[in-house]
Amino acid sequence: MSIIHKISTLPSFFLPKKYPIRKKLDPIQKKGIEEYNKQIESNVLESTKDNCPLCKSSKSFSLFKNDRHGLKCQTVLCLDCGLVYQNPRLTEKSLLRFYETGLFRDIYVGQKKTNYNSRYEFDFNYHFDTNEYKASESLYYFSKTCKINYNSVCEIGAGGGWNLVPFIKENKNVIGYEPDSNLVKLGNENNIPLKQGFISDINQPFDLFIMRHVLEHLKNPEAEILQLKSYINKYLLIEVPGFIRKIPSIQTAHLSYFSIDTLNSLMAKQGFKILKAAVFKPNNYIICLYEKVISSSYNYNKNREVFRILKIYYKNQMRQKLSFIKRIL
Repeated sequence: MSIIHKISTLPSFFLPKKYPIRKKLDPIQKKGIEEYNKQIESNVLESTKDNCPLCKSSKSFSLFKNDRHGLKCQTVLCLDCGLVYQNPRLTEKSLLRFYETGLFRDIYVGQKKTNYNSRYEFDFNYHFDTNEYKASESLYYFSKTCKINYNSVCEIGAGGGWNLVPFIKENKNVIGYEPDSNLVKLGNENNIPLKQGFISDINQPFDLFIMRHVLEHLKNPEAEILQLKSYINKYLLIEVPGFIRKIPSIQTAHLSYFSIDTLNSLMAKQGFKILKAAVFKPNNYIICLYEKVISSSYNYNKNREVFRILKIYYKNQMRQKLSFIKRIL
């Protein structure tokens, strides 16, 4: 019996396809959500159906119809390779509109004021530990455990440049590219060398590139990585929210959800060999260091990966059902 047939025979009790919506949303977030859904329905924000970004298969199974804020978006599981991704997904033009018009910030930040300056504080006494996650410290000290030799560093999607602080302290040749002009200004004010831009704006090679929570936002990760590759002298350090022991936070802004296997497969196709990987237990974030090579391959049991994702999914849905019954009783 095929995977698709097995899924189709499951009772609808197991398949609510509704991701839990955050209960505490401020007025700005609620207004942003209403506006987003309105623009989706009126096709101001346009979506297209795509095949799997990893294996190009059209075979998929719908997991959720909404994200954590209640935005209308469908998250699916590729039944041929096990990648979880958003489909349909916004077009490149609509993605740009989503970020540039402030809709993204209204929904994900709302009234909350973020103290960005506190992010420049760095704990140099931290020791890498997968049982504890500290954003900049975990990234930097993971790279230290890899014992690699490099002189220059470039971060893509650098925010205000806080991840670059320890590399600057080590006197590395450092630069960061960030699309948000306000964050670029903030970084420059804190003596972090940042430029407004993204992958297409890079014009010189660096030994080590960093992409921390960037890959999951890319509509075409293969093409973006391939474009970046020509400027990578040695290494690429990637961190993404992982689909490991539990379902990650489902967000409209996240177009793909990786496991170590699907991430390694994507990178091998572009000519990168995995050197070291780790998963943080508190949040299931994946961090991997890749080396640029002439050619690379990565094989994994794709059927097992599909069933692994489905097992996590069904367990989560059962917990939701039991929780609902408990509340009623």
